[in-house]
Amino acid sequence: MQLAISYTVPLALFDFLPVLLSGLGSALLVRYSAERMPSLARWGWLGVALAVAGGLCKATWKLVLAATGNNLERLEQLLFPLLAVGFTLLAWVLMSVLLEKRAPRWPFAAILAAGAVGAVLARSMSPLLGVTSLMSLSVVFMAMIVAWRARTLAAVLLFVLNVVGVLALVPLGSDRIEQTEALQWVEESINTIAQGSYALAWFLVLRRTRPAAPSTQPTSTEVSHGQ
Repeated sequence: MQLAISYTVPLALFDFLPVLLSGLGSALLVRYSAERMPSLARWGWLGVALAVAGGLCKATWKLVLAATGNNLERLEQLLFPLLAVGFTLLAWVLMSVLLEKRAPRWPFAAILAAGAVGAVLARSMSPLLGVTSLMSLSVVFMAMIVAWRARTLAAVLLFVLNVVGVLALVPLGSDRIEQTEALQWVEESINTIAQGSYALAWFLVLRRTRPAAPSTQPTSTEVSHGQ
């Protein structure tokens, strides 16, 4: 396959940063969720692992291509299948936390199955890209609700910045625009800021909502018994 875009090694290495920041933010999401519904933790961590694996596959593909010229096409194609499943799990976990009970699984399974079938029939990853976009945006919008309930306005604004950054990448990645190296640096910088905002927002939410540690000061009863 002839590629219309060429990558340099520094650009390919930089692509790992937003993947790691996104993974960090999602890990904090699972920490928040596990404190409220521990039974969902394993599903949340599975979602994080799959989403990060998808991003690392794409970043590694870029690095190998830039460093050696080898186009490991199958490695790149793992991106959206892994992201779609990962973010679907994270969306289900976070919705369950908001509902304070396990959310129905079938709507999430149906959307994921429709994307998978569509990808097979169309011989394209576009349907799974659609599932990934839907679920990732759902996660962020639910995260805004969490931040708003926690009265953490800074986190709400950071989640908004994440959405703005992700949406800004859509026209920049259009086939109608020549994908020069300079433009790719701009795209990766925007993505890094967006994912960094996502991670920082979850950090602020977790810090605000984490239960206070029990006091080590002796109570009046303990003092009286010690006399």
